[in-house]
Amino acid sequence: MSITMLRQQAAINRAGAHWIRLRILEILVQSGAAHSPTQLARQAQEPLANISYHTRVLLKLGCVKLVRRVPRRGAVEHYYQVTKRGRKVSMPPKQLS
Repeated sequence: MSITMLRQQAAINRAGAHWIRLRILEILVQSGAAHSPTQLARQAQEPLANISYHTRVLLKLGCVKLVRRVPRRGAVEHYYQVTKRGRKVSMPPKQLS
C-alpha cells in the first residue's frame, strides 16, 4: 500500500472517530444539499459550537468542502457539502468495497 493510500485511509479513520462527525456526514449525504453549521446543529440537536468544531475537522480531513459563504448580521455563514471521501466515511463497512 502506498504512502498516499495510507494517508487517505488514516484521514477516513480520523473522520469516523467521533459520532458527531458521523452524524454531520449522515445529514449531508441524506439531504444531498449544502448545509451551514447552524442548520446541521438544528437537525442533529447538538450545540452549535460542537457542530462547528467537528465541521472544521471534517473540512481539514477533506470529508466536506466549503461551497459558499453568505453574509449574515455582521458574520459570515459557511455552507458545506460532503465530498467523495466523506461519503466513504458515512457508509456502513460492508458497502466500502
